[in-house]
Amino acid sequence: MSVNSRSTLAAGFRFRVFMHFLPNETIMILRRLVEICDGRASRVYQNLMKITERENFLHSLLSSVAIILFYLELASLSLEKAIDLCFFIKKKLIPMCMKIYNRVKTVVNDMSPEGFLPKDLSYGNDDFSIMKRNESAQRLLVSCWRSVEHISAIFYCLLTKHPYLYESTLCDLQEIGDYFWDQLIQCRHQGAFRAAVDGFEAFCKNSWNSVNRGHRIQSELWLQEILNTLNGGQDIKRLCVTRRSAGLPFLICGILATEPPSRKSKSLGTAVNVLLDLNEREDHLQVHSLNILRALYCDNRLSRLVMVSLEHATRVCIEKCASSNWSVRNCASQLFSSLLVLIFGPSKEAQRSLAPHQRNKMSAYQFFSRFPSLFDFLHRQFSQFTGIASEFRVFPLLILLSHLYPSHSHMKMVSLSSFIFPVLRILLGCKCEKLRRLSAVTLGALLEDQDIRFLLDWLSKKNLLDCGENQFQAVLLMLEQFLDHTCDMDLVRSIHQFINLLSASHSLETRSGYNIDELLFLVQKCKITPPPKVLFCRLSNVSRGCFSVRQLASVIAEQYLCRSDCVDSQVLNKLKNKLKDDDELRSELWRYYEKSRKEPPGEILEYAVKDLSGVNHRVAKRVLLVISCRHPSTINCDTLKTALSSLICHFKHYPSARSSLCLVEDLARHLLVTLTEDSVDWDWLEKCARRDNEMSRKIAVKTISLLAKTGHFEARTANVCCILLQDELTSLREEVAAVLGGSLLDRQRGLKLNPSVVGWLLLRRFPSVSKVLQKNVLLDNDDDLFSATPSNPYGEPKMFGYDQSSVVLDLLENV
Repeated sequence: MSVNSRSTLAAGFRFRVFMHFLPNETIMILRRLVEICDGRASRVYQNLMKITERENFLHSLLSSVAIILFYLELASLSLEKAIDLCFFIKKKLIPMCMKIYNRVKTVVNDMSPEGFLPKDLSYGNDDFSIMKRNESAQRLLVSCWRSVEHISAIFYCLLTKHPYLYESTLCDLQEIGDYFWDQLIQCRHQGAFRAAVDGFEAFCKNSWNSVNRGHRIQSELWLQEILNTLNGGQDIKRLCVTRRSAGLPFLICGILATEPPSRKSKSLGTAVNVLLDLNEREDHLQVHSLNILRALYCDNRLSRLVMVSLEHATRVCIEKCASSNWSVRNCASQLFSSLLVLIFGPSKEAQRSLAPHQRNKMSAYQFFSRFPSLFDFLHRQFSQFTGIASEFRVFPLLILLSHLYPSHSHMKMVSLSSFIFPVLRILLGCKCEKLRRLSAVTLGALLEDQDIRFLLDWLSKKNLLDCGENQFQAVLLMLEQFLDHTCDMDLVRSIHQFINLLSASHSLETRSGYNIDELLFLVQKCKITPPPKVLFCRLSNVSRGCFSVRQLASVIAEQYLCRSDCVDSQVLNKLKNKLKDDDELRSELWRYYEKSRKEPPGEILEYAVKDLSGVNHRVAKRVLLVISCRHPSTINCDTLKTALSSLICHFKHYPSARSSLCLVEDLARHLLVTLTEDSVDWDWLEKCARRDNEMSRKIAVKTISLLAKTGHFEARTANVCCILLQDELTSLREEVAAVLGGSLLDRQRGLKLNPSVVGWLLLRRFPSVSKVLQKNVLLDNDDDLFSATPSNPYGEPKMFGYDQSSVVLDLLENV
C-alpha cells in the first residue's frame, strides 16, 4: 500500500477499504505508521533538508494517519483497546506532531526557505547551480507546509471525531490550542494557516462548551488579548505583518463564530466596537483591524449579526480611503468592496465597465432610509475635495453613488440632484483620467431627463474651442452618459446633433489623438459617418502600436467599407490605398472581421494573401481565421495555395514551436487541405490531434470530417481518429464518433454512436491502431514532489471493454 507523494490520495481510499474489511488490523496499522513517521522525524530533526528526500517524506505518512483517525469507528473497539489507543495518542502521536511542527515552523513562518538551506549547499559551491538551489528551496517549503497541513488535519480529527480521547487531561488540549494559536498568529504561508482554520474553530467550539471553567474562558481570553494588542498593547511584534494579516482574521472569526447563542453575541459586539475605533492607532494596527473587519463582514455566519454596524463601517472605510498610508488605503478599499456586496448584493455577471449592473443598484430613498447619516456625511466629504491631494477621498464616494438611482416618488425627501454639481465639479476639474471616467459614470446614475436637457443646453452655450484637453474629454464622457441614460427620442436626436456638430468642428485638428478617438467612439455609437477630414487627420497622426489604430479600423469597416455605395469614390480609394500601405491598420481590420464575423469586401480580402507571406504569426492567424470562416474560393486559388505553402515551409524551421505558432500552422494546413484534398501530411495531422491547444484538436476533427466526406479513410486516418476518440473533451469525442459512425458501418453519415463503441469498431477494422493507444498514456514520475503534470484521464493503453464487445459489434454490423 503506497503512501508516497503521488499516491497519497489513492492511499486514503485504500485505507478506507482496508478498514472496512479488516477493522481489527486498523490500530496495528496506525501504530506502525506513527512508528515509521517518528523515526523519520528524528532524522529530520537533525538535518532539516532530509524532509525533501523520498525516503524521509513526512506529509504522506501524516496524511495516512489523519485518514485513519477520521474513519476510525471507536464503537467497534473494545474498552481495553480504546484505553490503549487513548494512551497511545497522548504519549506518542501528539508529542510526535509537536516535535515535527517545532522543527518545520521556522520555514513555514518565515516564507524564505532558501535561508534554511544547509551550508554545504551554499552559494559558494560551484557544483550547486542556481536551478538546483531554487528547486531545493521550493522542495523544502512544500515538504514543510504539507507536513503542517496534515498535522492540523490530525488535530482536527481528534477534536471532532474522538474528543474523549484527550479530555481526561487539559495539558494535551492546551498544547493543541497553542499550536493553532501559533499557526494563526505567526504563520505566513497561506496554505498552512488556512489548513489550521477548521481545527481552530473546532477547538473554540469545545472551549466555549467545556465544563471546565479554565478551558471555557480560553477563547474569550484570546480575543481580549488580540483586542488589547490592536489598541497598542505589549505583544504588537507577535502579530504577523503581512498585507492581509495572514491568519489573524481567521482567528477572530473562529472565536466569534463559535460563540454560544446563550451569550447573545456579547463578544462580537465588543470586538466590532473596538475594531471600528481606528483614530488613535498606528498604521499597521489599522491594517490588522480593517482586515479583521473584512473577514467578519464576509463570514456568512456573522454577516447578519454585524449588519447593525454597517453604517458606521461604511463611514470608517470612506475616511480611511483618504489615508496617507498606502497599506491602510488598500485594506480600506478591500473592506469597502465587501460592504458594497452586503449592501447591494453580489454581482450576477462579470462587470466589464465602471457602471454596476442594474440589479446591483438601489433607489436613493431605500438607501438613505437604511443609512440616514450617510446623506450629510457624503456631502461633507465632497466639500473636502481640493484637487489632486484629495482624489483618493472621492473614489469611494463616487462608487457608492454610482450604485443609486433617483426615487421619483420620494424626490422631496431624498433627492440625488444635490450631488450633481459636486460630481460635475470633480469631473471638470480633476486631472486623473480614471477619476474623470468614474465621475462621468456616477453623474449618469444621478441624472434624469430634465437634468440631461439642462446640461446639454449649458454645453451648447459654452465655447468648447478654448477648453483644455481634460475638460474636452470630460464633455465627451458626459455625452456618452447622456446617450446611455435617456430613452426620450427627442433628447437622443438633440444629443446626436450636438455630437455631429462637434465632429464637424475645425478645431479638432488641434486636439489630442486620445480625444479624437473618444469622439470617433461616440460617432460610431450614434451610427454617424464621421467627416473624412477627421478620419484622415487621425490616420496621419496615429502612432504605431497605439490602441487608436483598433478604433480607426473599426470605424473604417463599419462606416465606410460596409457602406461603400454611400461613400464618395475618392474617399473610398484613398482609404483603400491607406489600407494597402499600412500593415498595422490591416491587422486591426482582420481582427475586427474575426471578432464581428462579418463578410469583408472581396477587394479588401485580396490584401489578406499579402499578409500571409509576412513573418507576423499573430496577423497570419487572424487572416487564416477570416479566410477559413468565409469562402476561400472567392480568392485567387493559386495565389492562396502559394501563400499557404510558403507559410507552412516557414514552420519547418521551428520544429518545437510554442502552441500559438502551432495553431497558425494547423490553420494553414487545414485550409490547404480544403483547397487541395490530396495534400494531407499525416505526420502533421497526428501531431495536431495530440496538441494541448483545444482549437488545434478541433482543426484535426474538421480535417478528418473533410477526409471522410471524400472517401479518404485509411489506416493512417484511423490512427488519428483513435487519438481523438480518447480526447479529454466529451464534445470532441462525440463529434469524432458522429463523423466515423456511419463510415465504419457503411451507413449514412451522422449516425450517433457512443465514442467507446466507435473505438471498438475502429480497432476491429484496423488492428494496427493498438500501437497508437500505447502513446496516449503518460507515465507519472513517483519521485516528483510537486503537483502531477496534467494528463489525459481517457488515455488508455488498451481500449476498455473491447474483449467483451464482439456481441455488440456483430449486432451493429448485421442490423
